[in-house]
Amino acid sequence: MEVKRYDKILLREIKSPFISFSQKGKEHGFTLIEILISVIVLVIALVPLSGVITKSLGSNVDIEYINRTAFLAQLKMEEIKTLIFADYERDYSETAKAFLSPDNGFKYIIEDDGDPEFKQIKITVWYDRNGNNNPNSGEEKTELYTKISRRY
Repeated sequence: MEVKRYDKILLREIKSPFISFSQKGKEHGFTLIEILISVIVLVIALVPLSGVITKSLGSNVDIEYINRTAFLAQLKMEEIKTLIFADYERDYSETAKAFLSPDNGFKYIIEDDGDPEFKQIKITVWYDRNGNNNPNSGEEKTELYTKISRRY
């Protein structure tokens, strides 16, 4: 770095895109117009990106609901299979019920075909956005099926 002496003050030549010193010691920088134009260009570039970021955050929430419904459906299926091995004769059908907190926004329906030898169980779990206790289109849902035979 080259050192030069100006007005009895020791200054170094600064290699910066923002400020530089000329031979006469005057500062050169960006004008107000240049700064305003650069800010406007930056805002124009960031506005479409903010829409993409907002949409991706919404997609993340939907994916979380899908993952949660799959987990809760598996959990409920394992619970029903355990109960069936203890009492095969019982009808395990249930209408729309909510899971306990913190999953109380998720609902489930259990359908048991009642076959005395070879039961088919269907579990539907969904996130009930509109609160009507029915899985509608637009609500993320998971359906699991299993067949369980009577053990002697």
